[in-house]
Amino acid sequence: MAQTNSYSGTFRKKDGSDRQMRFVRMAELTEQQKSNIGLIPGASANRQVYLQPGFEIVYDLDAKEFRTFNWNATVGEVQKQQIEF
Repeated sequence: MAQTNSYSGTFRKKDGSDRQMRFVRMAELTEQQKSNIGLIPGASANRQVYLQPGFEIVYDLDAKEFRTFNWNATVGEVQKQQIEF
């Protein structure tokens, strides 16, 4: 395991409800960490994902799934901390 940044934040979904999420940002993970959560090296090179500005694909630590975080609709501040991952 290695140290990485973890984020806790809430954003307002299109339906008006709030979603709280603890997540790690993909750009901050090592190749080994990406492999540990099921990302296959080079797999994304063949597939394009189109996201609206302000949206980011992240790894949800509680759901243990990839999700999208909407930075445009945050409620309050997004907190950052170091974790073993």
